[in-house]
Amino acid sequence: MSNRILNNFLFVRERDKSFDKYQMVPELTLSFMISGKKELRFANQVVNGQAGNIGLIRKNELLKSIQMKDEDGQDYESISIFFTPDIIRAYAVQNNIKTQKKYKGNSYTDLTKSKFI
Repeated sequence: MSNRILNNFLFVRERDKSFDKYQMVPELTLSFMISGKKELRFANQVVNGQAGNIGLIRKNELLKSIQMKDEDGQDYESISIFFTPDIIRAYAVQNNIKTQKKYKGNSYTDLTKSKFI
């Protein structure tokens, strides 16, 4: 396994099937799957991902992640960006976005087909 964190970016490469224990996602996280497959188990939903998927994980989520090779034997690889409250606040100020109610929707939002990404 190779995990590298640089500021707010995380690169993951998993050569063997990996069963992570439950982990807390402390910040709003945007994740892009480069290769392989992944299963994310949240309290209220299960998400199966493959290469090319882009998803947004709500902050303070408890999840279990299973990362594995795909059918072609490609290792699991992904890159994630963590959005801290300071980053979100600065973006909102710069773009005149007013404070809104706390998001209470799904733990994971699939953005793979989003026109904005």
